[in-house]
Amino acid sequence: MLLTKKAEVRSIIECLRTSFVLDLTFYEVGNALWKETCPTNFLTKIESESARNMMQMLLARTDRIQSETGNFQKIFEISEDERITFYDASYLFFAKEEGLILVTEDRKLKAKAEKHVNVQTASAFL
Repeated sequence: MLLTKKAEVRSIIECLRTSFVLDLTFYEVGNALWKETCPTNFLTKIESESARNMMQMLLARTDRIQSETGNFQKIFEISEDERITFYDASYLFFAKEEGLILVTEDRKLKAKAEKHVNVQTASAFL
């Protein structure tokens, strides 16, 4: 969400054109928009609808990596070894498997992941 808050739509589209997201990202984006709309009222209904339309379009244009049950053990091992959540370990696992840069604002995940993959924050792409 940070990327969408601080960048223009054109630069976001360009960035995401060569990016991958996990299937989990669909839920993360939806939940982040919900938090900005429902409990906080940060976004009005009209702003929320506009943001949802934009995010749907962006997600449709971004390649998605599907989690497979065959990776469960490997992801769990990373989670155990690095003492991070299974959820975070999923992002690290796929970045490592696919040779991708992991983009995160989470300092704990960044510190753990840097031992395994190239890690950047969203601001590096703005």
